[in-house]
Amino acid sequence: MYLRCMKKLALSTAAFFCLLLFSITAGAKEKNREYYQITVYHFTDSEQEQAIDAYLKGTYVPALHRMGNTTIGVFKPIANDTTTDKLLFIVTPFSKADLLLSLPIRLQKDLSSTLGS
Repeated sequence: MYLRCMKKLALSTAAFFCLLLFSITAGAKEKNREYYQITVYHFTDSEQEQAIDAYLKGTYVPALHRMGNTTIGVFKPIANDTTTDKLLFIVTPFSKADLLLSLPIRLQKDLSSTLGS
């Protein structure tokens, strides 16, 4: 009986330390996690492309830079692409999920502050 209780205690202790180690490891991995927003713009002619470019260069990318996010990927189609529906991709990384989720509000505040000054 005593030996059986000691085995249960040893197994319980081992399980506890395994769970503790797992939670510490999971917490460490959580700190290195990145979140990405992928935005796709569809356009069909050069006028629409120029409007998107103007928005990205004049408003969106500078606002993200002011917020501290300087790594933004903008991917455009090649010049000889003959498809009628062209795509422009924007990939924006975030270190925390709440930064990604609060982006529309932060962009609005940035726009308000830049228009106000």
